[in-house]
Amino acid sequence: MDSVGKRIQSNVTLLCVLAICVLPWPSGCSKYTNYDDPRGPLSWFVSKGSPLYHGQHIGVVSYNIELGKKLDQIINELQEDSVWLNADIILLQETELAGVMRIAKIRNLNYAYYPSAVHSKRKNAFGNAILSRWPLKDPVKIVLPHLDPIRKQVRIGTAATVIIDNREIRVVSTHTEMYRMGLGSRLDQIDSLVAAIDTSFEYVIVGGDFNTVLHYVLRRFDESFEKIGLIRASEGAGPTTVLDPLGLIKLDLDHIYTKGFIVGGKGVMRYTKASDHHPVWITCRFAGQRRLESMQRD
Repeated sequence: MDSVGKRIQSNVTLLCVLAICVLPWPSGCSKYTNYDDPRGPLSWFVSKGSPLYHGQHIGVVSYNIELGKKLDQIINELQEDSVWLNADIILLQETELAGVMRIAKIRNLNYAYYPSAVHSKRKNAFGNAILSRWPLKDPVKIVLPHLDPIRKQVRIGTAATVIIDNREIRVVSTHTEMYRMGLGSRLDQIDSLVAAIDTSFEYVIVGGDFNTVLHYVLRRFDESFEKIGLIRASEGAGPTTVLDPLGLIKLDLDHIYTKGFIVGGKGVMRYTKASDHHPVWITCRFAGQRRLESMQRD
């Protein structure tokens, strides 16, 4: 596509965003009941024991499951995908606790979950979760500043430390506000999220739905993470949602950022139909692991 075509597509995308995200819908004006207390409520589970780590790639998947409206279909779709079946760390957004527990039981995973709000229509709490094949500790709820200007909904991040052998990975599953909030407030959310990440951790994974419609907004988000040494590991994976019924406007809304890892692969599971988002995934290895293995062989 030439530069003129790209500008036309960008303008069409912006108009659609303004129509969908900025103008209030009659069905979307109800205020949400927020869980804005950073102390909780927390739901988490850690089983006894820990699987051995043999230096293989670590699979990370981030997925906004659209309130778990089609949870059975989500589970059926993802159980057919080798990327999902081999995922070691799963980050969920817009999930209810029941969905977290079901997925954790099927995959034999530990989890940490904080709700962010009670949906005005479904009347169920939903939020963000971290599921891990390895043990979790030190769960923290990160309450992001500013409320949705229409729904008055709070956004949060769920953080915890995943322990693989003697390595500790600080992991965050987050969901930032939509485009209608305005760039300044959205940057405040990202900056607050970044500020809540302990920079003493050598290894960090942050994933979620960042609602990055336009490229320059995504670049601003990237710059905030780069200040503490995180890169967008999922860059180039592709769009994670379709904005229009014809499938012409595809958006890259979901991302995974990492620190201390070498990325092996990345992608988007585009066949999924049970949510308005597709899961984004990466595989990665600890930086320096290859060098250590070489030294051990020598």
